[in-house]
Formats: sequence, C-alpha cells, structure tokens
Amino acid sequence: MRRKKQKRSMSTESEHQAIDTGSISEADDVSNDEEEEELVVVMQRVAFMKMHKPEFEISRSAMRSLKEGIASWGEVKVQSIRGAVNA
Repeated sequence: MRRKKQKRSMSTESEHQAIDTGSISEADDVSNDEEEEELVVVMQRVAFMKMHKPEFEISRSAMRSLKEGIASWGEVKVQSIRGAVNA
C-alpha cells in the first residue's frame, strides 16, 4: 500500500551525501517532493490453536471458554503494539 509522502527534511546520511555530491539537484528535489510516495507497512498476524480433549471430564462450555481465553491473548499483543506505535 502506498500513499503520498508528506514533505520532510532529509535526515539520512545517504540523502545528505547524494546532495553533497550533486547527484540530486535542487530542481529535481522540488519536483520529486510533490510526487514522492511513502511506503506503508501492513502487519498481519495469524494464529493456529489445536486443543486436545483431556483425559478427565470437562464440559463443552468450559472448553469453549478456555479456547476463547487463549485466543484473546492475540488481541492483547496487537493492542500493545498499537500503543507502542502511537506513543
């Protein structure tokens, strides 16, 4: 997924070197700012879970509850990542 890149000051060393050596002219830089795109990274997750029937007796509702509880930890991880990214 790509979106229009917002105008930013150059911060990487390679960009500064390119300007210092003259490989990027100021006229090219101005026209590229208007059309430059920013790369957007999309993260996806997938989880597989296999529950084995225990040797002892357990109700279906208890098994379902256990399965939902285990699966909810994936959401906790996603919320933690979002919190760190948005901070």
